[in-house]
Amino acid sequence: MICNNCGCNIPDGAVVCGSCGAQMPCQQYNGAVYQPVAPGKDLSETVSMKDWAIAMLLMYIPIVNIVMMFVWAFSDDSKKSRSNYFKVNLIFMAASVVLVVLFYVVIFALFGVTMFSGMFS
Repeated sequence: MICNNCGCNIPDGAVVCGSCGAQMPCQQYNGAVYQPVAPGKDLSETVSMKDWAIAMLLMYIPIVNIVMMFVWAFSDDSKKSRSNYFKVNLIFMAASVVLVVLFYVVIFALFGVTMFSGMFS
């Protein structure tokens, strides 16, 4: 394969040119698009017990817990299992907030109706 930027020969399947650092485009094989994966960490590997323990300890610190949930859920370099766990956690947190708000709206509406129903009759 030849780099479109500098013209150097690079190995097939390379993500970036070793000479100029330009990113290589997607490659097409038998009609299917193939996007080479950048070398680096394997994001599908499991999260270690130590990493989970640190994550759970950080969840006890106010404000930090919400920030770290977003970081771990939507970071590109976070492991898949951790990312999925915190995405689901954020969904359940949002659903809980909505349910609590609805609960209090209903309670205050009922309280208001019973308190003020006899005042204007």
